[in-house]
Order: sequence, then structure tokens, then C-alpha cells
Amino acid sequence: MPQTGIIAKNISGENVAPLEIIIPCDETKSYYIKLINIKTDNTAMTMFIRTGESLDIFVPLGSYELRYACGENWYGEEYLFGRNTEYYKTDDTF
Repeated sequence: MPQTGIIAKNISGENVAPLEIIIPCDETKSYYIKLINIKTDNTAMTMFIRTGESLDIFVPLGSYELRYACGENWYGEEYLFGRNTEYYKTDDTF
């Protein structure tokens, strides 16, 4: 299972905008998160957050949507959390 942090960054620019993602301590799932550029619909960054941990990073200015998958058993970026993967996206843009 990956460590909590950024897996890949596919965007340039100065990282000035704070982004904090907090997973509740009682949560039993880990999260694979994609930061999607609204203008291009391209993945700007991928992140992983382990159960009960949080991630506090800075990203370039822009408009983004968060799409994320969660589950308990990690099978890698191709299969994510296997058949039990849950998929979500935020209602708001950032």
C-alpha cells in the first residue's frame, strides 16, 4: 500500500494554493484521489491517503474537481481496491 502523499503530479506552476484532505480516524478505508483540472478534464495530480491519516499539500492555482475511490484492500493503480472499490466525486469545484 502506498504511503500517504502525492503519487504523481502532471501540472506545472507554482504550488501556492493550500489543499488539506482529512480522513476521519474511525474510517476503515484508504483513499485514492485524483485532482482533475476543470478546463481540460485532465488529471493534474494523484494522491493516496491511508486509513485515518490526512494530507496537507499546496497545488498550483486553478479550478479543480476531486474524484476519489476508496476501499480497504489496495491492488494497485489499475485495480484500485478491487471489486469493492467505491467511487465518488465532489459536488463543488476548488
